[in-house]
Parts: sequence; structure tokens; C-alpha cells
Amino acid sequence: MTQEQFDAAVGGGRWAELMSASFARGTDGSIVQRIAMASVASTLGIAARGVNFDTATAALAKMLAAGSDANIDIELAGKGTGGLVAKKLSYPLVQGRNYQTWLAASGYVAKCAADITSGTGPYCIAIAPSGLLYVCNNAAGTVSVLNPLTGALVATITVGTAPRGIVYVPSVDRMYVTNFTTGSISVIDPNLNTVVSTISSLTNPWGIAWSPQNDRLYVSSAAGGSTSLYCINPQTNALVTTITVGSFPIHVLYCPSNGQIYVANNNATTVSVVTPSSNTVATTITVGSSPAGLCYCPATDRIFCANNSSGTISVINPTTNTVAATIASVTSASVLAYSPTTGLLYCGTNAANGQLVVINPATNAVMTGSGYTLTGLAILWIAYHPHSGQMFVAESASKVGVVI
Repeated sequence: MTQEQFDAAVGGGRWAELMSASFARGTDGSIVQRIAMASVASTLGIAARGVNFDTATAALAKMLAAGSDANIDIELAGKGTGGLVAKKLSYPLVQGRNYQTWLAASGYVAKCAADITSGTGPYCIAIAPSGLLYVCNNAAGTVSVLNPLTGALVATITVGTAPRGIVYVPSVDRMYVTNFTTGSISVIDPNLNTVVSTISSLTNPWGIAWSPQNDRLYVSSAAGGSTSLYCINPQTNALVTTITVGSFPIHVLYCPSNGQIYVANNNATTVSVVTPSSNTVATTITVGSSPAGLCYCPATDRIFCANNSSGTISVINPTTNTVAATIASVTSASVLAYSPTTGLLYCGTNAANGQLVVINPATNAVMTGSGYTLTGLAILWIAYHPHSGQMFVAESASKVGVVI
């Protein structure tokens, strides 16, 4: 059965997309939700990823044909006090039913299914075209290359001191890592997993984003009192210019809907909007106190800005570059990521007991009870994996959490 045939069988739409992406055949012949890590799947008695798409969708189609009251037994992994636990739920296959809303009502929108061991102090994550995770270990001065399916460590790459930002640049097939204390950027060849070049003489580089509009890297200088945003040519690794933005710029985002660069100015309660074609600041947007993480949501064409001290999230309309709404009561909001698989936004908090907060970007509503809390650990980064549809969370311990 093709994807098109499956969509036709269930009526198409978002529900069909979620169903086809989320289920596979279990070892006992039932249909179960895929779990990203093979070790977790084994623990729960579920077949590991890689199940043939035709097999899973054909089974689903047969159940649909049996009637609208047919059920799928879903095995969901959660992380309880006693370790990994499983909960089997029965989901009625009713055409057009909102699968995600049903999961939220069951309290299983975001559960930490397992942890992958990384280096000391994982701070940010990028995903290579190969699907491997590249995790910057701020306290170790290394980048861990991890297999997200098995949790295995593929390689450890030594970079500079305090790596805090990373981005993959397709125009040169390289990973760029900002080294905050060293004042440099390590350039990694993901085919060799080695540092092939170093860009030096920068001041406390932190956030980094690549613009396909002009094939340039934009890197924030997060020194005390700094207002600098570096523009770097990845073809030559040379500094093109330095742009003046707000005070203490940290996270940087490229917005695909308007081609502009957004910079969170942590000490200025503002976001600077930079036009890549001219490398000038087009406008400055006032947001909450201590803006940090930035995330673009294509489903609503909105940019979300986590305001750490305010405990709010500013919702920015990139067409007008104005704040369209403010989401309240997200204490210590720090980092953000959007999942096309669930259609939801995930916000990590960097308090002592970090929380993964789930938000519906269509309504800007916080989905109470749908996230989870890490006791004694802060959440420092969230990355969506386009291959598996999973979210990977950098925890302040030496671990990366796998979220289902």
C-alpha cells in the first residue's frame, strides 16, 4: 500500500499523516506506536524501528475496513520512578478523529522514554543528513556523535572550550560549532567526524544560524555588554562583517517565510530583525524580559520567543514583525522546538527542575499535564528529528532524553 492509498483509506488530512508516521506492527502481531530506541523497544517487547511501511499500513487498512469501531492497541513508554514503564491504550479508529487531542487527554503527549549518554554538560543538538545527533558538551569541550536509534556513541570530537551553538550548513556539508570561552568556531566534516578548520578571533560566540538567502552564517557575540552579530562566509570561513544588534545577543534564528534573521537580545528585552541581503537591522521587536530561545512554526507562520525572566513566550508575526500574542505562566522558559509530526510546540525550562511544556501553536494554549519534569535537571536544548519524528532533549546532566 502506498502513502496515497493509506491517506485515501483514512480520509487524508493531519490524522492520516500522524497515523502513518506513528505506528508499526509489534512482535505479537498488534499495531503499536514506534519507539525510537531499539533498547526501549526491546524492554517493552516491541519490534524495533525499521518495520516495513507496507506491512504496517496494510494492517491498519484492514482494521479500518472492519468498521469504524475497530481499535488499535497502543503501547506507550513512560519514565516512572521505577524506570521504564508501559501503558497500553486502545485507540478507536474513527475517521477524522484528532489523534493528538486523544493522546493529550490520556496524558501522553510528551514522555521521556529513555536517555542516551552524552558527554559532560550537553548544551545543544544538531542533526546531520545521516540522521546522527551532534551534541555539544559545554563542560567537556567536545561534540558527541550519537546514533539516535541505538543510543550508541559513534565518535567524540574535541573542539574548543564551552561549545554552546551548532548548525549544519548544507552548502558546504559541514557542522559549525561555536566555542564560547575559546572565542572560535570549529568546522566539522560530518563524513569524517573531525575538525577540518577553525575560525578564530571571535568574542564569546554563542548562537548560530545559516541563511540560505545569501549562504552566510550569523553568530551572536554574547560577551558582557556586547551588541555584535558576526556574519561569516562558509565558503571561505572568513568574517564578512559585524552587525550591531541589541545587548547580549544569544540565540539566532533564520525565518524561512520572510528570509530574515532573528536575534534574541538577552539583556535588552528585544529581538533584532536582520535582513541578510544588506546585513542591516530592519527593525527591533520588544518582547519579554531576558529573551532566549527562538523557534519558527510553519503551521502558523509565527516565531516563538522564550522570555526566561518573564516566564512568558512572545508570539511574533514575521509578516509585520510585531508581537501577535503572549503566552503566560511558562516559568524559566528557555528553549523551543516545533514538531511537524505532532503539530505541537515544545518549550524547555532551565530551572533546577526543568520542565518540558507542550503548547498548541494554533491556539497558543499550554496543554496542562501533557509534558514532564526532570528532577534536579535543567533543559538546555530541544531538537526535532525529521527521520523519526522524535524530540531529543539536552539535559544538564550527561544525557540526551528521547521524547515520544
